[in-house]
Amino acid sequence: MTISMVVALYEYPTFATAGLSLVFFLLLGGFLWFIPVALCAAEFATIPGWETGGVYTWVSGTLGRRWGFAAIFFQWFEITVGYLTMLYFLTGALSYVTGISAIQNNKYVKLVTLLVIFWGVLLTQLRGSRYTATIAKIGFAVGILLPAIVLFGLGFHYVLAGGQIHTPISLHALIPDFSKLSTLVVFVSFILAYMGVETSASHANALKNPRKEYPTAMFVLVILAIILDTLGGLTVAVTIPQKGLSLNTGVLQSFDILLSNINPGLVWIARIIALLICLGVIGEIASWVTSPSKALHVAAVDGLLPKYFRYENKEQVPVHLVVANGIVATIWAVVFTLSGGGSNLAFLIALSLTVVIYLMLYFLFFIGYLKMVINDALHKNDHSKKQRSYEVPGRIVGKVLVSGVGLLTSIFAFVISFVPPTSIAANQHGIYEVSLVISFLIVLSIPFTIYAFRKHFN
Repeated sequence: MTISMVVALYEYPTFATAGLSLVFFLLLGGFLWFIPVALCAAEFATIPGWETGGVYTWVSGTLGRRWGFAAIFFQWFEITVGYLTMLYFLTGALSYVTGISAIQNNKYVKLVTLLVIFWGVLLTQLRGSRYTATIAKIGFAVGILLPAIVLFGLGFHYVLAGGQIHTPISLHALIPDFSKLSTLVVFVSFILAYMGVETSASHANALKNPRKEYPTAMFVLVILAIILDTLGGLTVAVTIPQKGLSLNTGVLQSFDILLSNINPGLVWIARIIALLICLGVIGEIASWVTSPSKALHVAAVDGLLPKYFRYENKEQVPVHLVVANGIVATIWAVVFTLSGGGSNLAFLIALSLTVVIYLMLYFLFFIGYLKMVINDALHKNDHSKKQRSYEVPGRIVGKVLVSGVGLLTSIFAFVISFVPPTSIAANQHGIYEVSLVISFLIVLSIPFTIYAFRKHFN
């Protein structure tokens, strides 16, 4: 479940912009952020009575309902922007497969295409999620794992055959230049790659020995993710010059070059692979359509949203919340696509906005965990006396260290998200900064405004 959330081929081009230092960023994000989130979430989720509701339950139980509602709202809202990175890849892939350049280059055709795909997937999910798991499994196997294996194999052949290497390979290139913030901005894409791991923590109790098996599984997973993402990112980096790299379709560019290097007559295979990757992305979108809305539905039932949003159909799908999620996503799609055409600028704004919104959840998550640990030490928590299936190792010191590292890494990622990356032209820096700041401030105010009017919802 977790591996399907943290491995996505369409992220490889963004990783590739870091060159060989992508290995450094993957290690940094994996051990200083992914592991802390996973371990703290597992402890939260195995506290009796806190197994359901996810971050809403955890943050409400430590910081209060106001902050719990804000946390789950940020999780629900960030995916409305996050859909764009997936949909921009899909439109680029469809343009590549069909040969219709307007799907990628005409912003109006691009917008219509991605909205048709998105709402088609969303409407199918209103009939229930009984097919979602099957779609996600097939999508991961056929649309992610298989193309990734083919990409890695072709990449090794390209290097062994003496293909031109377009990124420096040296010890010096492994370490990013910390004197330039702009070179560190790509770190936000690595944080985004690991986001969402806390949603699987609620299943920790299903393991025979959560205290031993869950952390072991997470460490194995982070190693596997680092290996897969390193191979994928480097394959794209070595085959495509930075100036010609498209963040939307870079994986397809790489397949095209790798197959042409073997035999130009094999390029048609890249179109089939593109369709398979599209299937994987559609499966990922389907997985995200209902999950955040189901979590927010818990808050709606608690009276923190109007009664209209408490409705569930016979398939137990919170239809009104799902549709509202789709409407917000549509608004973002219109704004970003018509302003940037789904170009690298729009893609990076969407990516950074997704990260800063989601990081607000993680600020509350880690602060809530630290408060719980301190109250446990002072014997102020009722739940401190309850047996938990899993606890972060190291007692109080270990828990503070793990969660503190996660919080500091989150703060670092948040700050650099507002710095324009080097892949954006200097004359577009202002557009990037203004769009990101204004969008973030608007989103930040929404949950607290809604909470202030909660008494009118009952």
